[in-house]
Amino acid sequence: MSARTDAAVVDASVAVKWFAQEVLTDEALRVPRAFLRLIAPDIIFTEVTSALLKKVRRHEMAGPLVHRAIDVLADRVATTSTLTLVRDAYDIAEKNGCSVYYAVYVVRALQEDCPLVTADERLVNALKPVYPGHLIWLGDVNENSLPRSG
Repeated sequence: MSARTDAAVVDASVAVKWFAQEVLTDEALRVPRAFLRLIAPDIIFTEVTSALLKKVRRHEMAGPLVHRAIDVLADRVATTSTLTLVRDAYDIAEKNGCSVYYAVYVVRALQEDCPLVTADERLVNALKPVYPGHLIWLGDVNENSLPRSG
């Protein structure tokens, strides 16, 4: 089954790249332009903020930019309470050997019948055979591999 293409779940590994230059940043910046709707569990705020705090502490970015990043993330991504996802996430994690942190994103993609875009290649390799059409590795993203929104 092929997932819908107007929406995508994004995880923190993608969203962090919207605010900090990293490997695959160019690919990450294509994602918001390609989908009409971006979705994530609300844990994305904690994960992105934590990753950006590490960058501030290593003097890789200015602290005030983190507040702006949180605002942009809130505007750009529709979130769902992790509490509504965690039971199914546990089942996926237990069955497939991934963490519950990753599984909440997978659950959200399955609920919306849309792809999860992630920079975690290991997760994609492990779960793509189980959930075909629902996982996209960020490294495979190019100008021709994603739909175009509006």
